[in-house]
Amino acid sequence: NEPPLVRLARDHFGAALTETDAKFFASVAGNDWADFRESNDAVYDAESPSSWDKSPVLKADRISWLCSDPQAAKMIPHRGIWLRGVRLEGNLDLYRIDAPISFTFYDCLISEGLNIAHAKLQELDIRNSCTAAISARGVQIAENVYLLNSAVFGGLDFIDAQVLGDFDF
Repeated sequence: NEPPLVRLARDHFGAALTETDAKFFASVAGNDWADFRESNDAVYDAESPSSWDKSPVLKADRISWLCSDPQAAKMIPHRGIWLRGVRLEGNLDLYRIDAPISFTFYDCLISEGLNIAHAKLQELDIRNSCTAAISARGVQIAENVYLLNSAVFGGLDFIDAQVLGDFDF
C-alpha cells in the first residue's frame, strides 16, 4: 500500500532507505508536510545547531535524487517539498536543477548548506532554520525567497540571481 514514489525510492536506495526517508517520500507524494518534530510545540534555536540533536536525520541526497530523477520528479506535487523539524545530513546539492516547485524548510538544520547555483525554482522558503552557506549564484526563482528567523553560517551568494518576487531575510 505504499505510494508509487516510496516504492520508486525503495527500488533506488534499497536497504539504505530509512523509516525517516519513507515518511518523507510518503509526505511528498501525499502533498503534505513531512513533519518530524517531536511535538507541535517543539522549539528550535536557529543560532544553535545543537537544538536539532534529537531530531531525525534525512540525508540531503534524498531531496537531490527526488528532484533529479525523471520518474521521481514527475511525482512531486506542484506545491513542492515541505519539510519540518529534521536534520538534513550532507550538502543539499540542487546545482543546475530545473525544479518548478517550492522548497519549504521550517525548523530544519541544513548541516552542510544548500547549493542552488544556476537552478530554476518556484520558491525558496526557509524559516527558523540553521544552515551552512547558501550558494545561489545565478539562480532563477519565479516567486519569493524567504530566509526568516534563520541563521546562515558561511554566507549567502545570490550574485546574478533573479528573484521575481520578494526577497526577505
